[in-house]
Amino acid sequence: MQPEVTLADLEKEYFADVLGSCDSPHTAQAGRTKNLELACKAIDGTILNPGDEFSFNKIVGERTAEKGYQKAIVYQTGGKSEAEEGGGVCQVASTIYTACLYADLKVTERAPHMFTVTYVQLGMDATIYWGSLDYKFVNSTDHPLRIDASVSGGYVHIKLMGTTPKDKGYDHIVLRHEVVATVQPKMEIDGDKTIITDAGTAIERMVDRRCAMMSVVRFFASSSNACWIFASVSVSSALVASSRMRMGGFLRKIRAMAMRCFCPPESIVPRSPT
Repeated sequence: MQPEVTLADLEKEYFADVLGSCDSPHTAQAGRTKNLELACKAIDGTILNPGDEFSFNKIVGERTAEKGYQKAIVYQTGGKSEAEEGGGVCQVASTIYTACLYADLKVTERAPHMFTVTYVQLGMDATIYWGSLDYKFVNSTDHPLRIDASVSGGYVHIKLMGTTPKDKGYDHIVLRHEVVATVQPKMEIDGDKTIITDAGTAIERMVDRRCAMMSVVRFFASSSNACWIFASVSVSSALVASSRMRMGGFLRKIRAMAMRCFCPPESIVPRSPT
């Protein structure tokens, strides 16, 4: 007896559209690559119903040697870089975060790295660390959403599959970053070692370096031609736990630029796998 509705039918109905995607390049380090693969395997196929919240730490779990996670470089407090199980999985979180920005989903928890990363644009990274830092977003669409996650060809691949809203009101989203200022870390020489004692993680400094801008591009056609415009929009719902008092002037400047701003949260715990 054949089922009335097959899996293929459901996928065609609910997961036919790519809401947002990102492919981020990774380095050819065996241990780090293994960690990326394990994290993506845990996430791949996750389905979020409307209103459901995704938690990276909840889905992936603690990154331990018993689960097969290997040691790779992580950032520690004070700017140190050390090998730790699960190093590198922040790249998966960052790739999901970038895909969420393209999909215009509601981000509920996100923190930046203490240093810049190279696998996504500046300001579009998301750091995670078991027990202190998580990356979370909500399926803010009206339909189920599926996360496709994989590693192949030197890239981490993330696709958010769902149903494009009929009233979306724009054609696509363009992400860009702007470096407002650069803060040099303070260093001390201890024998033959150079130690970073101040990585420049004060919130005022981080705002300068880690804000991602998002432009909503609306497409409209007249009788004779088609035009692209940058729409003036308010600060996105992805602006999470920011200090309005301390960042107010900066946000006003970003609003004047007709951009959405994704700033770092007020609380800073600068420990994370890279």
